[in-house]
Amino acid sequence: MEDDANPEYGMSPDDTATRIAELRKLANILGRKAVADEVRISRGRLTSILAGGALPTGMTTAMARLRIAANVARQGHERKLSELRKSVKNLGLER
Repeated sequence: MEDDANPEYGMSPDDTATRIAELRKLANILGRKAVADEVRISRGRLTSILAGGALPTGMTTAMARLRIAANVARQGHERKLSELRKSVKNLGLER
């Protein structure tokens, strides 16, 4: 039987848990409003998904965009932290 002949019945429980965990992580990095706006759902629905009360369906493309945005945000935070450490060292404020 060809793979194309197998119907898709939605996400498995493991996939759902993985997606919810990733949404939590992205919401912590980017904020709930940004995540909800990107996946085009209300903040209330996002809250429900994060609490396990709703299923995170149909977000594949938006999740990919969110991963990119989170990486960019993380790199910006790391760059700022590096600059702060250099400033602390240059000012002689290290312990």
